[in-house]
Amino acid sequence: MKTQLKLAALALLLSTLNFQLSTCFAQGSLTPPGAPAPTMKTLDQIEARTPISSLPYTITYGGSYYLTGNLTASAANGIVIAASGVTLDLNGYTIYSSVPLAQNGGTAILLNDGITDVTIQNGHIFSGVAHSVLGYFGSGFGAGITGGASDITIRNVSVSGCQYQGISVGISKANLVESCVVQTVGNDGIDATTVTHSVALDCGVDGIYCTEASDSRGQSTSSANGISANTVNNCVGDSSAGDGILAGSALNCSGSSDSGVGLYVGNAENCFGSSLSSIGLYASTAVNCSGISHGSGSYGVVASYSAQNCYGLTFGNGYGISTSVAQNCRGESDASGYGIYADIATGCYGYCQNVGGIGIHSRNASYCVGENGAGGVALQSTIASGCINVSGTTSATYKYNMP
Repeated sequence: MKTQLKLAALALLLSTLNFQLSTCFAQGSLTPPGAPAPTMKTLDQIEARTPISSLPYTITYGGSYYLTGNLTASAANGIVIAASGVTLDLNGYTIYSSVPLAQNGGTAILLNDGITDVTIQNGHIFSGVAHSVLGYFGSGFGAGITGGASDITIRNVSVSGCQYQGISVGISKANLVESCVVQTVGNDGIDATTVTHSVALDCGVDGIYCTEASDSRGQSTSSANGISANTVNNCVGDSSAGDGILAGSALNCSGSSDSGVGLYVGNAENCFGSSLSSIGLYASTAVNCSGISHGSGSYGVVASYSAQNCYGLTFGNGYGISTSVAQNCRGESDASGYGIYADIATGCYGYCQNVGGIGIHSRNASYCVGENGAGGVALQSTIASGCINVSGTTSATYKYNMP
């Protein structure tokens, strides 16, 4: 009896389990209802963009715009941006101008005064102005990108051969120029608040004029400056008759000039300046800097307050280093000037090549080394302590532990 009951219960359990399994695996028809629908969105669905296929063109509404190909402006301005909130993608193409005289050629991209929040990127502006001994003349655009707008970003754009400015959007309106190249323009190359990773060469006025410059190079062919800025980091500036770099402070920079100051800054650190006829490096304070002057009667390094760990060389009759306080410095005159001229000199070395010069001239020198290659005065100081005269004579009122 018990066995029959067990078999009946087992049969009931199996019938229940089979029902559940058959219900679990019943999935309906395996035939697809149709082709899969597309899931990718088009660029216009993500960001609607307006094409620009001919010039002149005026942007009157905010939004995104792009070039469809290389475009040529036959008169005045190419593109005028008259609205805020605009992104203009040159899309890798070039804007040209066919105007015979660039002085009448207008601007490739003009930003109207008062607009804000504009980005211009990824392309080229090419014009026919060339630089000769007569100046900057040719066909094409008067300027590349100009205007009095604010909150402007210009990125990955090249401008060449303009009569006047390359990229000029103002230094007081939070405008950024990044990774741009400007070459052969008759006025300022790049004029913006912040300039980074950019180059401006063969410019008739300032190469780069900005509040802050970093990782950039500017070159002026006139009495203007290669780079003019409040702060300059990791930059190179060159000028024919102006200053290579003119700044409030400079870090890791190099400046050179034919007849101006190579590097002219308030505070200089890890910098180098050279000039063919004027001061190599001029600063209020100079730390770990060097300067070279090839001019007659000029200076390698001038630091009005202090020079620390600096090297200065003059090939004329000026001073290798001229400063109030010199510490751990080396100054050389390759003629009849002074190696180091300082009120206070500590731990310094000064050398002069000719008999008429002086290795070190100081009011108070301590632990210094003076040398005169022609046997003249190696060290001249009112008070000298712990100093060494390698070659030449010593002139000091007070001597302490001096040979």
